[in-house]
Amino acid sequence: MVAPLTSGVDTPLGQPIDVGQTVIRWGMPSRALSVRLDGRASQALDELEAVGLTRSEAIRLALVETAARLRRGQALASEAASLEVDEGDRMEMLAVARIMEACGRRGAG
Repeated sequence: MVAPLTSGVDTPLGQPIDVGQTVIRWGMPSRALSVRLDGRASQALDELEAVGLTRSEAIRLALVETAARLRRGQALASEAASLEVDEGDRMEMLAVARIMEACGRRGAG
């Protein structure tokens, strides 16, 4: 897809590249999205627009950041599960918990 050059264009994957007087777009084609906002979402969108984001930018940012947060949560859950099945790690966690418990009792007395 070729479009007229706008101004100051970033070049991460999927974003336009300035090639002389032409902008070349590559990557996945855009997908249109219709969204019904509740009160909280509408207020959040207003706040993002107030700092200069367009509606499209705000929604894209929210989608990308939410997906990244979910991936981090899944990675942490996976790591915790793998530590739990490792007998050595489990024993070390229990030892640390006993030490912390003992420190708490000393501090309370």
